[in-house]
Amino acid sequence: MNSAVVRRARLARVLGATLMLVGLAAIFWLVAKSITPSAVAEPLMPLRRLAWMPASSLFALAFSLPSLAIMWLGATLITRQNAVLEAHQRETQDRLRRVREYGGDGRIEPYIGSRFTLDADEDPR
Repeated sequence: MNSAVVRRARLARVLGATLMLVGLAAIFWLVAKSITPSAVAEPLMPLRRLAWMPASSLFALAFSLPSLAIMWLGATLITRQNAVLEAHQRETQDRLRRVREYGGDGRIEPYIGSRFTLDADEDPR
């Protein structure tokens, strides 16, 4: 595995985590703004079009859906990089295993065959 590919996968994973945090921070900001009423929303109350939903809730809905989409994009970026990073980890572990097995004083040959001996079959009488 090329080190540039692994570096690019790690960078994409960090970018995905950053996107998720940006979306989450935007949603937290929105929740904090909706909990504390502001003086700016008071003059806009007569312009409310839907009686069952306040204007701030419409703004919250319009603001939170793109934030959730950004979080979803970040999670997608993170999960797409798992295959590359797991392949690199397997390659590294295999390399370290080969150094441990074949890098010492004596070479450890793999044993191909059964670990126990079988007696010859006898003919049934």
